[in-house]
Amino acid sequence: MTHKELVKACLDYLSLLPSSCFRKVLGGLGTRGFLDVEGCYKGRFYAFECKTGTGRLTACQRARIEAIRKAGGVALEIRCIEDLHEMFKGENPQIELF
Repeated sequence: MTHKELVKACLDYLSLLPSSCFRKVLGGLGTRGFLDVEGCYKGRFYAFECKTGTGRLTACQRARIEAIRKAGGVALEIRCIEDLHEMFKGENPQIELF
């Protein structure tokens, strides 16, 4: 699975959570460290960095994850859709892995 495919799969999965709002973060000049997907679910902020293969978090991404956690949000590195499924299992019984 490519990075682009993993991000899309995550967004597709997250769109099935009731009362949630997630989006792909568009990178650009001056946006170093921002994670791939962010949004809100049940009043809590979530952010996910998708990595495939041997991809590793940058120092800026690690710092961003730590800052989000310190602020009370949830931030994770996602390597496969099962990572999201594990986090949100039981939240919507209609969600099944593809």
